[in-house]
Amino acid sequence: MSNKIINEARSWLGTKFKHQGRIKKTTNDSGGCDCLGLIIGVAKNLHIRAKNGELLASFDQIIYPKLLTSNILQEELNKLLFEIEIKDLQAGDIILLKINNWPQHLAIVSDITPHITIIHSYIQARKVVEQHFPKDWTNKIVATYRFNAF
Repeated sequence: MSNKIINEARSWLGTKFKHQGRIKKTTNDSGGCDCLGLIIGVAKNLHIRAKNGELLASFDQIIYPKLLTSNILQEELNKLLFEIEIKDLQAGDIILLKINNWPQHLAIVSDITPHITIIHSYIQARKVVEQHFPKDWTNKIVATYRFNAF
């Protein structure tokens, strides 16, 4: 399952950053998504289901601020995905990070050895990128999750 998740996430590389976007790039269009849009897009294209068995993409919400000031994202993820211990992190899992003291950024783990690499829609890069997980982000990890088997 993790290979399918990573391959699908990599197919989004280069998609431009767009707040609340859900469109993967094509040869004729740069698309647009944010970090949640990437997660939803991967889940939709792979027909991944939530913990309750319903399609995860059916829980998508596109009305939210650029900067969250609540724990709503974490609360929703706790309902929909399986929370795992960081020591059990594997390729294909999801990392939730706090930005400005609130949980609000998501990344898909693409590799764990020899270093953790992630795929995410990164506002500073203005697109979906794959990069080494910055060591100074370790203290920003709020929770880690695993998709339901599909």
